[in-house]
This record gives sequence, C-alpha cells and structure tokens, in this order.
Amino acid sequence: MIQAESDAQKRDEYIQRLMQLPNQKWMEIIGQAHQNVEFLKDQDVIRTVLNILQ
Repeated sequence: MIQAESDAQKRDEYIQRLMQLPNQKWMEIIGQAHQNVEFLKDQDVIRTVLNILQ
C-alpha cells in the first residue's frame, strides 16, 4: 500500500506513522534496560524486541 503511493513525501509520512509505535516501544525498553539490565531477560520483553526487529 505504501509502495503504491506515487508521492515520495506522502510515502515518507506513511512510513513514519507506521514505525511510530515500534520506535516508541523500543525507546521504552531501552530506557528500562538502562535502569536495570535484568529487564531484558523478561520473556514478554524478548518477544516484543523480536517483533520490533522483524
């Protein structure tokens, strides 16, 4: 759907919107990991990171 958009500016906007939630979640995870690295061992966190990286 994004690829079908002929206007490059709109494509960029769509991609930014699409990536907003994963980027926000990533920043939350990194923030928690800075406070306590053990946070990264949580199974839910691992699943979330894997989903973001896919």
